[in-house]
Amino acid sequence: MGRRNSYQFPFSRYPAVRIALLLIAGILVGHYYQISLFVSGTVFLGVGAIFFFAEWKNIQTVNHWLTKFSALLFLVIVFLFGLFRMSLQSGHSASQTVRLIQVSDWESVTVSGSVQSISVTSSGKERWDVKVDTSRFGVIVSDQPYKVRVLADEAAGRATLGDRVSFSGTIIPISEKRNPKQFDYKDYLASQNIFAQIQIDSLISITPNNNIAEWIWWREQALELVDQNFDTQTAPIAKALLVGYKLDLDSESKAAFARAGLSHIMAVSGLHVGFIVAPFWIIIPYFWTKKHGSIIGLAVLVLILICYAGITGFSASVLRASVMAFFLSYGKLFHKVNNSINLTAAAAVCLLIFNPSQLFDIGFQLSFSAVLIILLLLPVIQSKLPYWIRIRWYGTPIMVVIVSLVVQFGLYPLQVYYFGEISLVSPIANALFVPLLGIVVPLSLIALFITSVFPAVGFIINYPSFLFLGWM
Repeated sequence: MGRRNSYQFPFSRYPAVRIALLLIAGILVGHYYQISLFVSGTVFLGVGAIFFFAEWKNIQTVNHWLTKFSALLFLVIVFLFGLFRMSLQSGHSASQTVRLIQVSDWESVTVSGSVQSISVTSSGKERWDVKVDTSRFGVIVSDQPYKVRVLADEAAGRATLGDRVSFSGTIIPISEKRNPKQFDYKDYLASQNIFAQIQIDSLISITPNNNIAEWIWWREQALELVDQNFDTQTAPIAKALLVGYKLDLDSESKAAFARAGLSHIMAVSGLHVGFIVAPFWIIIPYFWTKKHGSIIGLAVLVLILICYAGITGFSASVLRASVMAFFLSYGKLFHKVNNSINLTAAAAVCLLIFNPSQLFDIGFQLSFSAVLIILLLLPVIQSKLPYWIRIRWYGTPIMVVIVSLVVQFGLYPLQVYYFGEISLVSPIANALFVPLLGIVVPLSLIALFITSVFPAVGFIINYPSFLFLGWM
C-alpha cells in the first residue's frame, strides 16, 4: 500500500497569503516585544539595501543562487516591514493637549467641537464622542484637534449628530483593566483614538449642523427617513440594523438579541456591507456586456460603498468590510474569481499597512475568519450537495443556510476565547434570520432613498421590511 499523502495548503498559488502571514508575524513580534522604532527601522533599511544590491547584481549576471537569495530577502523584508510598521504605530504619541488632559484628572476644562457619535452606557446614561477643536484650561487655550469621550447625562437628548457643542466639564480618569480577563475599556477607547474623558458640568451652547457637505448631516437625514418608514416600535431596531444607530434601542431588545446570538446584526459591519453588495453582484453580468463595463461597474461599487460608509459614520468595521468588498468585487468584475483568497489576503495587507493595530481587533479577526471559511468551504459544500437539490429553486436558500451554520460553528473558537461563552441557538437563529435580512436591508435602504423624493411610494416599498421587523 502506498503512503497516504497529507493535505498541504498550496501557498505557491496564493502569494498575497504568504505576504499577509509574514506581515502579521512582523506585527505580532513588534507588538509583544516592543522593539524600538530606531532598531526596527535600521534593520529594515539595512536588509532593504542588501536586497536591492542583490537584485542589481542579479540583473548584471543571472545567478540561480542569487535569485533564491533575493527571494528570501524579500520575504524577510515583508516581515521586517510589519515589525517596523508596528513600532511606528506604537511610537505615535498623543498631542500636547491630550497629554495635558491625561495628567489633569478631576480638573475643570472648557471645550468646543462637533458631536461625532451618540450612545448610551449599560446604565442608560447618554455619552458623546466629540471631535474637539478648541480647549481652555484656565488661561491656557489650545486649538489642537483630538477626540474625547463625553459623559453627557446633564445634557441628555439635547444634541444630535453633527451639532457643534461648547461646554465646561470635569476631566474623568478612564478606568483601567484590573483583572486578566476583564474588558480593557481604556485600550478600547485608544483604538478609537480617544485618550480622554470629560463629564459635562455646564452646557454653554449647541449649534445645529446644517452643512450638507458633511456626511454626518446625511446620516441624520437617513435617521429621520427611518422614522417616516417605521413606527415607534420598529424604528429603533431599523436604525440599528440599517445605519448602526443604537441610541433608541432599549435594554430589553438588546438583551433579547444577545440571548439569541444576533447582537452582531445590530452593529453595522461586514455582514451589512455584504447585504449592500449582494444586489450589485446580481447585475455584474450586465456590466460584462458593455464596453468598459467592468470599469464602470467598479466605479458604481465604489460610489455605493462610500455612500453607505458615510451614512454609517465611517466606522472601522464598515471601512474594513468595504475594502474587502472592493477587492472581491474587482475579482468578479474582471474574471478573477479564482483569486478570491488572494484578493482577501491583499485586502488584509492594505488594512494592516494603514493600521497594524487592527490585527488585535476582534472585528477584524471575525470578519476575515468568516470570509476565509466561506471561500475555503463553499466549494466543498457545493460539491457535496446533491445535484438534484442544486438545480431546484430551493437549492440556493439551502446553500445559504448551510453556509451560515458552517460560519457560525467556525467562529466558535474566537467567540469562546474573547467572550467566554457561546449561544447554542445562535447557529439556528442566524441561519433563519440572516438570509431574510439579506432581502430586508437592501430593500429598506432603497426605500429610504425613494422616501426622500416620493414618501408614499417609499413607504409601500418598505412595508414588507416593516412587517418583518415587527414580527422579529
